[in-house]
Amino acid sequence: RLLRLLRFFRSMRLLRAFRFFRGLRMLLYSVVSSFLPLFWTLVFLLVTVFIFVAVSLQGSTEHFLLAPEHDPAADLMRKHFAGVADAWLSHFAAISSGVSWWHLFDALWQCHPIYGLVFVVYMLLMVLCILNIMTGVFVSDAMEMTQANKEFQAQREVEKRRQLFQ
Repeated sequence: RLLRLLRFFRSMRLLRAFRFFRGLRMLLYSVVSSFLPLFWTLVFLLVTVFIFVAVSLQGSTEHFLLAPEHDPAADLMRKHFAGVADAWLSHFAAISSGVSWWHLFDALWQCHPIYGLVFVVYMLLMVLCILNIMTGVFVSDAMEMTQANKEFQAQREVEKRRQLFQ
């Protein structure tokens, strides 16, 4: 495996020689250099979602214990909040448009209005704040890393000089 990795990096050095691959190199450099911010972003997202999943599971558990046998709200809750994995998937689907957030809100609202409002706060926080800010951070980091790369700056200078002398 290590030899394969070394061969890959050796082939990446060959890409430097060709001006044709400059855009590809810039893209690969940006992706590789954004692994650490990606890691911390995922940790932050997982912690945030975990907090709201715990609240939703608390509400669904209370509703399961108190609901009559053939309660339609309990059936909806079992579909989306039967366990930790289902709740995680439901919360992820809500922010990624996999499931309409209204269905999850309705299920939690029938459980208790407080749980419905907490879910609305979750949606507002995730969609309007956290995900947009994280997108901005990644774009900003990618731009800074591209600007800071001396190799790309040197190539730009060479191209400017060629254009000047033509």
